[in-house]
Amino acid sequence: MATLGASAALGGIVLVFLGFLIASVQSLGADSVKSVRESRKRAVWPVVALFCFCIASEALGFWWLESGGGNSLYAINNVVFTAELGGIVGVSIFTSIRAL
Repeated sequence: MATLGASAALGGIVLVFLGFLIASVQSLGADSVKSVRESRKRAVWPVVALFCFCIASEALGFWWLESGGGNSLYAINNVVFTAELGGIVGVSIFTSIRAL
């Protein structure tokens, strides 16, 4: 049950981070260098994908709870949650490199 709550919390953090990135892109003026705008726009899409992965992880955790548990579904849920944590680290590094 803890991974379900943690997935929801991480999804919320990713959503806030996505909002910051979108605001960063929108704050650039029309006269800004096109390569800078494009670089920041490309940084947004992996964060969107990670947010969708967080939602899928929450759905898997909810499915595990509603199905009455089970070892194999529990193991899959833990693997997906671990991948979600790794994805957050990867996306943070990627977007930092793209935005700077």
